[in-house]
Amino acid sequence: MNSCLERRSIQQEVVMKSSLHALLKFFLAPVTAAICIFGCTDESDPLNSTASSQEVRVQLELVEGVTAKQALTLFSMDSVNPVVGVSVNWGDHSSHWLLESGSPDEQLEQLLEAEEDQLNFLITNFDPEDELEAPVYAELNRDLNDLREFQDLPVSSIMIEEGFFNQELKKHDLVMSVSFHEEKPVAIQAIAGHDNGQYVVGQQAITDYRYSDRNYMPVGGTSTIWTTGSLQKFWFDDSSLRYLNGHQDGIEIDTLIYPRYSARCGSSGWGSNLPWKYKDSEAFDWYTGSARNCSVGSISANQLRPWRLYWTWHPFSYFNTRYTPFVKIQFQPSKWCDWIDSTEECIQGNVYGMLRGLAWCMCSRDDLPIRNLLSYYYFEAPGREVRWQRN
Repeated sequence: MNSCLERRSIQQEVVMKSSLHALLKFFLAPVTAAICIFGCTDESDPLNSTASSQEVRVQLELVEGVTAKQALTLFSMDSVNPVVGVSVNWGDHSSHWLLESGSPDEQLEQLLEAEEDQLNFLITNFDPEDELEAPVYAELNRDLNDLREFQDLPVSSIMIEEGFFNQELKKHDLVMSVSFHEEKPVAIQAIAGHDNGQYVVGQQAITDYRYSDRNYMPVGGTSTIWTTGSLQKFWFDDSSLRYLNGHQDGIEIDTLIYPRYSARCGSSGWGSNLPWKYKDSEAFDWYTGSARNCSVGSISANQLRPWRLYWTWHPFSYFNTRYTPFVKIQFQPSKWCDWIDSTEECIQGNVYGMLRGLAWCMCSRDDLPIRNLLSYYYFEAPGREVRWQRN
């Protein structure tokens, strides 16, 4: 999310980007080396060890009805695909995965296994007897049954490294549009080993910030944090959605982890049932101070429905409990940034020639500022659902 204070000229940023990077590299390299002599904390995930730099990736938006089997055979080289990003779109929700290099059949097997594990995990976190949660529970079960029956998945887009892209793909019958993005590749992450709450030491520091509640906030929600990721649930009423009904309005649910070095936001396996959803960029996370900010948002808040339970799942690629992590959940209304003129421009992710994505379209709002929803120490509720409510 881009703060209003950070709204500077994109064109100036284009000119300054390369020279600024060179200066930072020159001045900070010896400082970093000196710090590491005295001890660096290893924040890295073993799956991340080979991904050390940003890469340009090509996103292919696919026509409706394309399946994973079809998508993964679009560009195989000698029966081997490169690392592939896949967006699975069930209709009621979507999930996003990065698959390790392999044959189309091997990648399909990776995808089916990861998606089935994630659906099983999500289903256990929704109550079929709860009025708000029951519809989500039914949707996820339907998706799981379809996966098991058809052994295939509905896919809306795929992403590959620029070096594997050729212009012929633009003309393919299954490809609707092509856009370019900067991505840091991360291999697929397993959904396993979630905490079970055995370390709970009390509720005394769990804070529901009711004193600062505003009418534009969700009516209520819950937060569950595991070492593997963050599951957030929330819902709105008619009064709150009146503030978010413009065609340029968006929202974001932020999971902040303190200290910053105790966690890393994962890139593979995030999902949500929000409309026009995105995983937020961490490009401006220095603005959140000492926190790691793992966020999922929507560029189309005007499509939200009252009394519909929305959820976001954001995996962690690294989470170290020895730093006694402190969790803060925030709600952030947003609007299209000044340089965005249309939904199409935002979706294409290409602003003044710079490679972007949906997260780069959205800026914070002065009229509807960020609000804290909840905060607590991880050890007070590891893997346990904590509720909050708007006054």
